[in-house]
Amino acid sequence: MKKHSLIRILPVVLLLLATGMLVTRIYFPDAPLSDDKTCSVMAAKDPARAMKEADAWRKRDGNSVASQHCEAMALYGLKNYKGAASLLSKLAEENAQTNPTLALDLLSQAVVASRSDGGNSSAIEMLSDLLALPQGTLPDSVRAGALTEQAKLYQSNNDSLQAIQDVDQALALKPNDEKATALLADLYSKTSPAR
Repeated sequence: MKKHSLIRILPVVLLLLATGMLVTRIYFPDAPLSDDKTCSVMAAKDPARAMKEADAWRKRDGNSVASQHCEAMALYGLKNYKGAASLLSKLAEENAQTNPTLALDLLSQAVVASRSDGGNSSAIEMLSDLLALPQGTLPDSVRAGALTEQAKLYQSNNDSLQAIQDVDQALALKPNDEKATALLADLYSKTSPAR
């Protein structure tokens, strides 16, 4: 079986926001596919069992990202949204330098968990904390992704000016980012006076 590349989950995250669930399909190259699939399914159906499995998995493999991700999914399933958001955010920060794509996926999930815990303000606070890390701690692509996620939250709070500022910063870091460019166009179309 060939190794799976990481699957971008943002469309899935948006769907899960609507349904209130956070079951993902991030594939970890360091984990057997069957473990991740089993954990994802268990986290949705039997989160307490998924938590036990995640703990056993962490002990077996020395605390891998995949086993910690499994724990975060179990926490989410147990409605411990704050714990899930915290763990996912920590994993995103730890993996930002070595695997920015994975870090962005984890960060997107952390935002979903944080929103489940306390709405947009909780997610904005989490992203603000991440963005407050010293310059150079996060790669520009991760920082730009976090700014774009934060801008979406400001947009949903009807704070278009702050959202535009965040997108402008994201585009300064990653000039051709399609998501940030599309969001900026959307923001400008909604803030322009009607003709």
